[in-house]
Amino acid sequence: MSVRRVRATVGLGALCGLAWAASFRAVMSEFAGYGSTVSWLDTFAAILLPGVIVGGLLGRAHTIRLSGGRRGWRWLGAAPAAFAIAPMLLPDAIGAAVERLIRGHAPIDGSSEGCSSPV
Repeated sequence: MSVRRVRATVGLGALCGLAWAASFRAVMSEFAGYGSTVSWLDTFAAILLPGVIVGGLLGRAHTIRLSGGRRGWRWLGAAPAAFAIAPMLLPDAIGAAVERLIRGHAPIDGSSEGCSSPV
């Protein structure tokens, strides 16, 4: 397979990954409703960039598969793990996760604000 064709396939994969990630972000905002907010860092670093990376890696895996494969190429199938890893790399992500685990998603002041179940 020529280098030009490999680049085109990886680029197409990255473009498809970007389109998928953007639609995923739109669906998330629809689920959140009026409470949805946009943080550019979170949107680009945790959703769109991993989408481009995952799409490009899956495109690369496709080109390797078509050329007969090589040792270890199936590890590229784990590329979607970037969607789980990228949000944890954001500033204060680990601290916020630990805080939520400790609080149990309940407000510290004891009010029922943000809880969906009746108190």
